[in-house]
Order: sequence, then C-alpha cells, then structure tokens
Amino acid sequence: MAVSKSINEFPDNAMDVLQDIDEYKKFCRENKLPFREHHLYKAYTPWKIFYNFRKTGQVDMSLWKYEKK
Repeated sequence: MAVSKSINEFPDNAMDVLQDIDEYKKFCRENKLPFREHHLYKAYTPWKIFYNFRKTGQVDMSLWKYEKK
C-alpha cells in the first residue's frame, strides 16, 4: 500500500499505484461503491472514503454526502 501524505498525492512507485488500484477496486466492490480508475487520488470521489478507511480502519459513508456551506 502506498503511503500518501495527502489525498491528492501520487505515490512515487508505479507498483504502488497498481496496488492501490487493486485495493480500491476490492474496497468499492465490498462496499457497493462505483469503481472508476480515474477516481484515484481525487478528493471528491469514492477514493476519499477509501483513503479515510485506510487511515482510520472504519468506513465512513457520510463522506459521500454533499454538504452545503
């Protein structure tokens, strides 16, 4: 698993990107989220839920909701 400092940061190693794709695809299937490879490393996609899951170990679907400011 690639270690990113921020949600938008790409890993240095291409193998880490491929591993992220596999882990993200599995996560999306398990949690019934849409999987698109172009969502990787983008904040306003299901990647944000996966990114926070890797950091906390908990799936927080409230991140998927749009909040008006």
